[in-house]
Amino acid sequence: MCGIACLISADLQARGDSAPIVDSATQERVLTDLKLRGPDEKSVNQSGPICTFYCRLAVTGAGRSLDQVSQNEDWIVLFNGEVVNFRLLAAKYLELLEEPVSDTQTILELFTKFGAQIPIGDFKGMFAVVAVDKKSGRVFAARDPLGIKPLFLGHGPKGTALASTPKTVLDLAGLIPEENPRASASHLLLGGPFWTGNLFQDVMEVESGRLIEVPAEGFGGGVVTDFSDYWAPSQSSGDIDSVLSEYFAADDQVALLLSGGIDSSYLAMLASDYRDQVVCYHLESVETHIAERVASRFGLELRVVKPDLAVFHETHKRLIHNFGVTFSSAHIPGSVAHAVHRAGLKVMLSANGADELFFGYS
Repeated sequence: MCGIACLISADLQARGDSAPIVDSATQERVLTDLKLRGPDEKSVNQSGPICTFYCRLAVTGAGRSLDQVSQNEDWIVLFNGEVVNFRLLAAKYLELLEEPVSDTQTILELFTKFGAQIPIGDFKGMFAVVAVDKKSGRVFAARDPLGIKPLFLGHGPKGTALASTPKTVLDLAGLIPEENPRASASHLLLGGPFWTGNLFQDVMEVESGRLIEVPAEGFGGGVVTDFSDYWAPSQSSGDIDSVLSEYFAADDQVALLLSGGIDSSYLAMLASDYRDQVVCYHLESVETHIAERVASRFGLELRVVKPDLAVFHETHKRLIHNFGVTFSSAHIPGSVAHAVHRAGLKVMLSANGADELFFGYS
């Protein structure tokens, strides 16, 4: 994952690139916040009244610098997530001298060629993207149809802000954190977020499955492209295998969450081709013996993590910080993620939830 943020300053008079619209103290706070999502490389860019922040987790295209793959003379692209078919998109729509090294580079080239008419409905994957047209000053934002990757929006005294976390939106827009009583009531009475916002007033999610133009004056941006009906799964086993090959190309170890169920067992089977780089993780439960059998069957190392209430509490706090919401389904992978992080691994694969997302296996 990566951390991204953008401020469209309330002072729309171009101040010039030499006069920063975000002071150094705020820049430092934003980068510190986003570094949790992207520890490998950071970038801050200003184009007129627009300032962008990008903290990168380098998985694909790690040999190229962040600025090389995320901006050119015409566009700045902030991207979090993964578009698994980026090479096919490049072959279909672009005429590049060399094959693209990453999905970010491909998206940059697509915005450069098509602008707001980018064929985003053809993207396969999970993503949040913000694109800035340097010449016109127009800003566009989009999330994948399932809304897996977070992107928040808020408008305050300092302008309109977009970011991976609500905290960054509040900071950049100059908003004072205030509780959203409807959101709190949903948590207390219903046990989860049954709305499109979060626990903070004046911060909203960018709606999934839509490419929007973000206005400087607030929330009234228009929908440029509605691709929400493109959610249906269409990945083949070959698509999944091509994604795995990208993760293992760097010769680093990769964690795989293994419950022992159908989804994770299938992923373990595919990952067994890279067994020297795979470490399976499992949260101790009554199903541990099943996970052990699956790992043994495919010759994979398995590390069993014992439940820890203190880690559950810490996961809860981090969910509020990063998403402005909390949901019980995140506590199990969150607990395992602590162990993965302590082991020094930065990529964790999960096949969790196909039955819930796609309404069954038939």
